[in-house]
Amino acid sequence: MKKVAFLITKSEVGGAQTWVAQLIALLDGEIQPIIITNQPGWLSKTLPNIPCYFVSEIEQGLSIKALCKISQLLTHNQVDTVVASSANAGVYARLISLKYTFKCVYVSHGWSCIYNGGALKSVYITLERLLAKLSDIVWCVSHSDYVRAKDVIKVPERKLKLAQNATFPSMVNKATCLEKGRSLRVVSVGRLCQPKRFELLMDAIHDLADIELTIVGNGPDFNELSTWCSPNVELVGEIENFRDYAEFDAFVLLSDSEGLPMSAIEAGSANIPLILSDVGGCSELIELSNPNGLLVENNIEDVRRALMELKLNYSRYKTAANDVSEKFNIYRYKSEYFSILE
Repeated sequence: MKKVAFLITKSEVGGAQTWVAQLIALLDGEIQPIIITNQPGWLSKTLPNIPCYFVSEIEQGLSIKALCKISQLLTHNQVDTVVASSANAGVYARLISLKYTFKCVYVSHGWSCIYNGGALKSVYITLERLLAKLSDIVWCVSHSDYVRAKDVIKVPERKLKLAQNATFPSMVNKATCLEKGRSLRVVSVGRLCQPKRFELLMDAIHDLADIELTIVGNGPDFNELSTWCSPNVELVGEIENFRDYAEFDAFVLLSDSEGLPMSAIEAGSANIPLILSDVGGCSELIELSNPNGLLVENNIEDVRRALMELKLNYSRYKTAANDVSEKFNIYRYKSEYFSILE
């Protein structure tokens, strides 16, 4: 049985952490996993039976102490494969691979070197291109990230693998229409900080009396966003292992950049329509021929247009959401995921 180390910078609630937790659960009995992260948190609590090692220095851009500690852990556990699921983790895993023999898999959950590089974008892209040479596999979770890896970062195509995010089946919303006169109940889930655009969503909804918004999540912007609340917007804070999407009519996620957002996938598996910013891999979650939701530009007018379109034609979008929900089922991808790690 392969010994696989999952290396991730932070143990907090997040899409990459959810991806790690679900992949380990999916491959239970087929791999022998360990987790290396910064400190005890959501990920270590979610998987209490998985050996979890803490290296606080992993949060730093480059720490010799972190390199030494992680190297020792990989050697001590006789790891066959390392799966790095964040930018910092990816740097450490690939530098360590210069000295130690293991299969090095770097997972792109959205190319931060492209989306968030700012004035140093070209420097970060060049760095990622060099690090890709040390990777055995660069795993892209969306087609858009695959294309950017190949065309922008110039990762050799022989190193690239595309295997999209998915999730375990959850309780589904069985409704086919909105009850006459009832408000559209919308949920948005994510960490309250950039690149997410919760302030834009709240601005778009605050004076729409027939739309009710619930925001699930915590983060640096929580206190500021709390001051913007209106009667039809509720911030409920962080709910660990939130999966109650079926209690809502629709899911909305606005963001300046995304890979393939786990919260949207979880909502899709609950058979509810999606409204997503047209960034990253979000368009891959909306079916063109049988639309289970809408893509929007990040401005108030377009978000309101999409919300009203969804409310007016809810039955059509809800039927499509029922039809396509199986595409989000993680069991469909089990052999594909395992083949990347073995």
